[in-house]
Amino acid sequence: MPDGGIITNSVSNIEVDGQTADRFEDVFLGDYVMLSMADNGIGMTEEEADRACEPFVTTTAVGKGTGLGLSMVYGFAQQAGGFF
Repeated sequence: MPDGGIITNSVSNIEVDGQTADRFEDVFLGDYVMLSMADNGIGMTEEEADRACEPFVTTTAVGKGTGLGLSMVYGFAQQAGGFF
């Protein structure tokens, strides 16, 4: 967030029902822990959001970030049997 801002992290227990499971590939019914993050930064364009989980995609200046953040979170979630 180039202009600063607030990042909010939260954790909650959720139950995935059939309607939710149908929206995702390889998601099973049951109880999950949901990790959420939100910020009040400037946001992303639709194109940036569509590519946000791809490795090495970044909106920061060269040398200021690797572009691996969300792709790593996505991988961790999959390895833990979760979804993103």
